[in-house]
Amino acid sequence: MRYRCTEHLCVSFYDEIDGVAQKQGAPLSVGAISVYLGGEGEEYEAHVSEGASARGTSITFSPDYYRTYLQSRFGSVEDMRRAFLEADGRHDMPDLVNLLKKARSYKGTGMAAELFYEGVISEVVAFVMQHSSFCPKEHRSIPLTREDREAIDFICGYIASNLGGDLSCSRLANQLYIGKTKLKNLFKTATGLSPSHYVAHERMEEAARLLAETDLAIAEIGEKVGYTKPGAFTEAFRRDRGCTPTQFRKQR
Repeated sequence: MRYRCTEHLCVSFYDEIDGVAQKQGAPLSVGAISVYLGGEGEEYEAHVSEGASARGTSITFSPDYYRTYLQSRFGSVEDMRRAFLEADGRHDMPDLVNLLKKARSYKGTGMAAELFYEGVISEVVAFVMQHSSFCPKEHRSIPLTREDREAIDFICGYIASNLGGDLSCSRLANQLYIGKTKLKNLFKTATGLSPSHYVAHERMEEAARLLAETDLAIAEIGEKVGYTKPGAFTEAFRRDRGCTPTQFRKQR
């Protein structure tokens, strides 16, 4: 697959990617941030195998945004394209992954949608700049070691594979052979969330996906994401999405 493009910046996340290899940038992989910097008149190239599949979310920025709008609003802004390039291939930015998932599931329209997506764009830039070496030290997160990143990758994968099971802080800490305090600090640094808030978010994301994409009974979906009592699942979903599972399914 080849095509010529105008200048742009694209940041993506894949839930599923198989049989696709792009010529530029880090290898595409599930759970990793993918960034592509398109230059004016440059050619994008990717090799797609027979039977390949991909499912993900991306946001594309035009140069009018990062060369004109940001400069007019904030004055001198460091090279945002280079800052985004630092995120290419990283697995330790679940805050950015969650934001892309949130943007994908949003179904609003009109002024509410414009305000929502404007906020998403601002948050994406904020997350990237916060993790970037171009961000002033006093505004930057404490960097994770390679071992910490590997631990986050492992435990996030464990959570995704066990949404219906015991995902208490104690259980997660035991999986990494670390104390609960260390686990909480690690999650806060990597995601900006506590372990319990991260687990709750992932459970609601999976519940929303199952409601929209399957015909499973609501009680069964609740069990798959860790709620043995249908009433508890309905209430948790309503608090998170602003509607009951039944209403959410009808809207989809």
